[in-house]
Amino acid sequence: MKKIIKPFILLFIISLLSFLGYKITDKINHKKEVSERIQLLPNFSYNTLKGAVVTQNSLNKKFNTVFINFNTECDYCKHEASQINDHFASFKNTQFVFVSNQNVNTIKEFANTYNLLQHDAIYFALDTKNDFSTTFDTHSFPYAALYNPNKQLIKTFKGAVTAKTLLKALQS
Repeated sequence: MKKIIKPFILLFIISLLSFLGYKITDKINHKKEVSERIQLLPNFSYNTLKGAVVTQNSLNKKFNTVFINFNTECDYCKHEASQINDHFASFKNTQFVFVSNQNVNTIKEFANTYNLLQHDAIYFALDTKNDFSTTFDTHSFPYAALYNPNKQLIKTFKGAVTAKTLLKALQS
């Protein structure tokens, strides 16, 4: 009986190791693909809170662009939004695109709470198709992607980031 079980255990272990190796390789390749895909600002089209459409062509081509994927219930997102508003004057030649897949009223309330609608260089984009999270392969909040005026990626941040850290990254 033991002679019969040993080959099955060996086969199981080899199969398990092969499967794990495949999954690890697949994950590495996926991350590399995403990294290459976002090196230049990907094409996008989102509706804003005002019903207009924001695309890569409608943004100011002389400004850095900071994309922030957020959720209105995320405490880190709230803190980040508050810091951006408090330090907004320091973000010269920078525009922000806050992206969320939540409903319009919830996003408006968030934007009003943190006084972000008063700034012309801040857009709130509705990601109704979850294009942002798919393109940038992000599944956590907040997530920030910083691009220079040439549409080249400067840096990404997964999780909370301070306004000072964003400023430092934009100045490098």
